Amino acid sequence: MQEQIPLPPPAQNQEKEVIYDYDKLAKMQEVFLEQARKNPDIKLIDLDEIMRGIGGEGEKKILEKATLDYKDVRHKILELQQEFSFEKVGQDKRGNFFKGEELYQHITGGKPNGKIFVQFASFAVYMKCEQSLDFGFLYSVISVGGDINPMTRFDKTEMRKKYSDGIATHFEYSYPGMDVPLIVENTEVYRDKTEEDMEKDRDSLVIHEEQHIINNFFTDTLFFDKTYENESLAEAVVKILRKNQLNDSKGAEGVREDIVAYAEGLKKQFLRNAQNEFTAYLRQGYPPEMIADVLLRRNFLYDFFWQNKKKLLKLFNGLFKQDAGELFLFLEEAFYESYDKDIKTAATLCKTLLTKYSTKEISTYLNVIPIWKWQEITDKLMSAKN
Repeated sequence: MQEQIPLPPPAQNQEKEVIYDYDKLAKMQEVFLEQARKNPDIKLIDLDEIMRGIGGEGEKKILEKATLDYKDVRHKILELQQEFSFEKVGQDKRGNFFKGEELYQHITGGKPNGKIFVQFASFAVYMKCEQSLDFGFLYSVISVGGDINPMTRFDKTEMRKKYSDGIATHFEYSYPGMDVPLIVENTEVYRDKTEEDMEKDRDSLVIHEEQHIINNFFTDTLFFDKTYENESLAEAVVKILRKNQLNDSKGAEGVREDIVAYAEGLKKQFLRNAQNEFTAYLRQGYPPEMIADVLLRRNFLYDFFWQNKKKLLKLFNGLFKQDAGELFLFLEEAFYESYDKDIKTAATLCKTLLTKYSTKEISTYLNVIPIWKWQEITDKLMSAKN
């Protein structure tokens, strides 16, 4: 099967963008999260009553979609609780925690070396591994998908990285027939820390990873057009070639124009991924300039173009033959020039907002507004403070 990567929507097929009231969306999100934490199993009808008068029909449709997605996650978490015999072994400020060795063994196919604890939060299953070996093995199993033989050898570099970074990863763990958000923590990295520092790190972890889950309910649902994500690059490039065959007057320059347009669409898709990380790190307490630095590192975890580079280059080689190298370099340069500029602009706007607002206040807005529209909301919020 042809590997898939995001594509920009063709201009002639673009749907008219729906305009939402950002203030109402931000307020509705805030109320939703507050109520979900108070009562994880709140009914949609009750939530709608609490929201009465806050938003219009468009905003309410988004709330309904986000709530139904949330309720689906809650249902799957409850099913998971019923599937295993979780023995309560203690309690902390986040609630009861249980023995999790059975769940760990079910996911990995192997017994853990240390203790495993599980908690059931409003938005996710929270799992703690006492040993880095168990954390790394769990990560490896889930990252490759499905159950695998415990004796499988994993990439040692990646494993060492997980051991040293340790803190946690948010997974969409595919439990049979369902996707359950799973936040995993490696408590061995806290071994030499005080209780106070350990709790600060743990709080920071939960805030970051929960924000990713919340983004799944709101940011992804709201604005980002996924209509053309299932179209392959090969299909897109073929369209470019056919278009230029029908219009020979454009020649090589026409191909470059189309590749620039493609780079812009690709950028918008990858900016969605970047926004997900930006808001999570922002809620975690990272300053905007540091977040931008992380997102702009080449050949790194958040270099989304780099992650797709081999697939892109292979397809360019197959379609453009002797011109593939030159055209691919042109695509790469066009993408990074525009992408880097947008990330730096986003960081500058956040820094401006933080002169008048708290991180919590602005993240409520930035989570429901596409990153390329942050200038608009920054102007509005700063104007309100003048």
